[in-house]
Amino acid sequence: MDYKEIRQTIEDIIVKLENQTLNIKDEKQKSKMLSDASSKLLSQLNSDERAIEKLYLCYLIIEFFNRPNLNKKLSSDFIRSIFPSMLNKRQAALVSQLISLALNLHHGPLLDCLEFYIRNCDAIMFPDIPISSSLATDSPLFCSAVISRGYYRCHPDSSKHLAEWLRTLVDLVPENTIQLTKVIPYSFLERPVDYELHLAILNVIRSRRCEKVSNHLFIINLLYSIQAMPDNHLLVDRLAQMLTIAFANDMCSNSNQLKSVLMTSFSKNILINAICK
Repeated sequence: MDYKEIRQTIEDIIVKLENQTLNIKDEKQKSKMLSDASSKLLSQLNSDERAIEKLYLCYLIIEFFNRPNLNKKLSSDFIRSIFPSMLNKRQAALVSQLISLALNLHHGPLLDCLEFYIRNCDAIMFPDIPISSSLATDSPLFCSAVISRGYYRCHPDSSKHLAEWLRTLVDLVPENTIQLTKVIPYSFLERPVDYELHLAILNVIRSRRCEKVSNHLFIINLLYSIQAMPDNHLLVDRLAQMLTIAFANDMCSNSNQLKSVLMTSFSKNILINAICK
């Protein structure tokens, strides 16, 4: 497939999005029509020898997103029409390349449309590049996915913006958007004296912008890790603070199993005793 054919395929997809699929209410039927248009394109590019053609496809995608007055629904449908929900290894590599380009260009609208793949595709190879401090403002959904998957650790400069991102996202994303199962252990075990990060996490929980923690093993494993750390009394107080806010906002179920582990591990801590009554 040459450059002209690639461009023509993309233009055909755009035409179908703007015209033929507008009156189709069945999402499965619409998805099939659009995926049929792009399946040949992806199969033709399914080779390491097609590196230049893949880069050209990324360029065409970015060109589409640079259109004036582009609405979010059309943008999202465009990306989902090119890339299937379940990516194979080579497709994931292509999406990873597109993510890298979008990050370097600070292209917020494109990144937000790629958020689905960050959250749901384990084969994505997140680029080892510094992420902008403005990511939460530029692309709130993508930034939420980066935090949820722990990809802020891919480059040492990116994790410096974590507290700032969380503070910003509270005002920009809906409830139950951010998953905290990566960032909470990170804050306790790797950034134990970063109080700004701790306060930012508390604010996310208080505002209910995070997903509810239903897996108590996550908290129990964190408890045991904190218990093994020297001079852990301040960390225990912080954890009790966090759990108090989570329980009050129904962001973590207050089960008897969890109370039992808390009391067994930290029975002398006043805050732990208070929340376990």
